[in-house]
Amino acid sequence: MNLKDCFLIGSIFKLHGYKGGLIIFNFENISINTSNTTHLFIKIDNGLVPFFIEDLKKIKKNNFLVKFSELNSENEVLHLLKKDVYIDNKLLIFNDLKSSSNTLMNYKVVDKKFGDLGEIYEINKQTAQELLYVRNETYDFCFPLNDFFIKSVDKVKKEIKVEIPIDILNLN
Repeated sequence: MNLKDCFLIGSIFKLHGYKGGLIIFNFENISINTSNTTHLFIKIDNGLVPFFIEDLKKIKKNNFLVKFSELNSENEVLHLLKKDVYIDNKLLIFNDLKSSSNTLMNYKVVDKKFGDLGEIYEINKQTAQELLYVRNETYDFCFPLNDFFIKSVDKVKKEIKVEIPIDILNLN
């Protein structure tokens, strides 16, 4: 898995119990579907290594408790302390973008069909649905912040991949 296809959810900051449990500090209170997530990636020696999950649950606002398969003691997980934890972008729950939407300012917006659409310069949270305002050399436009349009977010490249119908682009 490439780093560009993953999202940093936090880092392992503490052991939990003596059977190999770990607590992940979740930087931005990111939600993930704990029932469908089969593995997480841990950055080791500048590479992402998959670890398969035996059990994963959210225990506090910013903490996940994870037990990886095949790791059954404190000694087996000790080397994972203070390592960054990533998840495949496809497994993120979209609502978290809304809670951290201010971090989307100045992100580049790239449409699957139309290419580079510009950069986010404003986020309007005062409407029923948050709107992202995008500016390029020719025109400005806006679109709703929802998973119908946003397909992935790359925090490393500061880029949002979208699929926006031409009708919405022509409205603005």
